[in-house]
Amino acid sequence: MSEIQPKPYTILPVVQHYVWGAKGENALIPKLLGIEPVQDKTYAELWYGAHPKSPSHIVDGSRSVSMNTWIAQDPAAILGDEIADRFDNRLPFLFKTLSASEPLSIQAHPNKTQAEQLHRNDPLHYPDDNHKPEIAIALDTLKSLCGVRCGGDMARQFELYPEIAQLIFQSDSVSFEQIAGQEKSIIQTLIRKSINGKPEISRCTQAIRERLKNSGSPYSDQENLFLEMFEIYESNDVGLIFIFLLNYFEFDASEGLFMDAGIPHAYVRGNIVECMASSDNVVRVGLTPKFKDADTLTDILVIDEVKTITYPKARPGETVYAPPVEEFRIHRYETMQDMSFMMDTRGQIEMGMLLNGSGELVYGEKNNYPIRTGQTFCIPACLSEYRLLLRGESLLFRIVIP
Repeated sequence: MSEIQPKPYTILPVVQHYVWGAKGENALIPKLLGIEPVQDKTYAELWYGAHPKSPSHIVDGSRSVSMNTWIAQDPAAILGDEIADRFDNRLPFLFKTLSASEPLSIQAHPNKTQAEQLHRNDPLHYPDDNHKPEIAIALDTLKSLCGVRCGGDMARQFELYPEIAQLIFQSDSVSFEQIAGQEKSIIQTLIRKSINGKPEISRCTQAIRERLKNSGSPYSDQENLFLEMFEIYESNDVGLIFIFLLNYFEFDASEGLFMDAGIPHAYVRGNIVECMASSDNVVRVGLTPKFKDADTLTDILVIDEVKTITYPKARPGETVYAPPVEEFRIHRYETMQDMSFMMDTRGQIEMGMLLNGSGELVYGEKNNYPIRTGQTFCIPACLSEYRLLLRGESLLFRIVIP
């Protein structure tokens, strides 16, 4: 008989203290954890899931156990028969809260086939054989670079920054015809410069900086970011050029962005929730002291249109984010007064996180599981239904598998 009870279980997340994370009394993550932030310590991410790098823990009675160990006790009861079979007895998604006060690296993620090959050839830098499609949903505001500028938009950037045109085309003047349909080749040329053309990149970025400093004109957001990053990274860092050739987005709360394989991107600043297939494979090329792999990014690069993603409300107080992946779907619940939502788990594992407010889960014979700000819970597949009660002004995210 299974030891897994049909009830909610509390999840204890893992904190990641990456250098770009927020710190101080305004940092989001210490507030969610209900702790005082350590002075000068960064709080970048909270991980909720079973990824072997940093598995969360599940509170089971008086003990806590790694989520990996917990799922292995009874995959069918926890994941559900169909999910356990489809994903080889593993939780298919990784959920995060991310808080960035500095830009992350310019990066992209491999698709499934590419991930398998990278893992075989270089397991140290690519620890997973899995792809990493991901969605980011802003909690307040989020500034992000994502996707390559195309056509006339890219041509405009070469006009504004002729130093970049000189770097790539050896000419200060570039026509639209030289760009349209050639965006991938242009970016691949730029990436290759990070391998064999560092002096050229350095001359380019120094020239841009000097011209901006002497212009006397107000700086754009991307120019401000460039000047800030120039003081942190070496002038030959190709990421400084990417700042001008990637789309620049500013998101309001609840707006989302989906990033499929091969799309270059970097979060700049903000607080988000993020969900992805369970993988930590990252191919970096700039704005980072970590391992950079220009050759691989050249190979996996994808040029595609990127848009903000918002979805209509499914029912009052509920918004659904359904990216084209099989590993996860996100439901967002925002209330201004007491509201109740009946949940059918469909015999599959679910996860929930209360970002703000309070409430409770009602299950079985009127059993109650109270929830408060920052609390994360797991619903095993053996609990077929429950009622979510949110009180007053509350915000909760629920992760399910399509």
